[in-house]
Amino acid sequence: MATALTTLLPLMNVPKCPQALRLQALRNACRRFCRDTEWWRAEVPVAWAGKAVVQVSGAGSSEVDGYYILDEATNRYDKLGDSAYYIQSDAPGWSIRYASPGGAVALMYNCTDGDTPDQGTNWTNFGGVGPAPTVSAASSIPLNWDASDTQIIRTRYVSIDGVALDESYWSVDHNGVLTFDPAPAKLETKEVKAQIVLMPTNLANNADDALIRRFEEAISAGAEYELKIDKGSEQDPHPWYEPQGGMLASGIYRDGVGMARMEVYSEMQSGLGHVRPVGGIWL
Repeated sequence: MATALTTLLPLMNVPKCPQALRLQALRNACRRFCRDTEWWRAEVPVAWAGKAVVQVSGAGSSEVDGYYILDEATNRYDKLGDSAYYIQSDAPGWSIRYASPGGAVALMYNCTDGDTPDQGTNWTNFGGVGPAPTVSAASSIPLNWDASDTQIIRTRYVSIDGVALDESYWSVDHNGVLTFDPAPAKLETKEVKAQIVLMPTNLANNADDALIRRFEEAISAGAEYELKIDKGSEQDPHPWYEPQGGMLASGIYRDGVGMARMEVYSEMQSGLGHVRPVGGIWL
């Protein structure tokens, strides 16, 4: 749940400062608070948790390339984000197909072997626009998180069935794509989650509701500090320039940071156990 950053504007005492500047200072302060404390965190599932997934790459088309997740009800692999593209069993092989909005189905690529699509060894171009793709067991997959107005600072852990995986075997980029190294041989039956540390984007209009309610005073003080210590030019200083008031606001912000860090530290003491991959299969 999100709260508009404009709800913090009445808490700021910065006379004559335009609202647009105060709002941007709130964005900056909220981002700084999140980086300083790592208080805003979310545990999110891997998008394919509990399902088999393969990755299609090298087709020369972003519409075809991507992650395909097994729908056990239809026994086909639907593309993550665009189920009009799918991989269908054509025993003894597989095919990549596209279902147009009008209902017509086009066969794009196929192979004639493999118990699963990633085991197919002879993928060929049947009607696609690019070269025959590579279909492999996925080593990277997007996390299932709401990216609107937020970005990832870092990932604290990736857990498998509630046990944290040693961080030397995974990475998550700022777009929320989780990569395993080495790739797991079997993972479809396990619950995979990641705890990510978040902050608003530099153009966000909203932030986490719990964060704003808990630390509204500290975040608004951080924004006040940023504005009050900004003199502008010597010849024409900003009318809201007030360094002494800025230092007072800085103290309120630091107190909030200290409180948030204590809460995060207390939670971290519960911790998660660690597990290492064995033979490419995580146990």
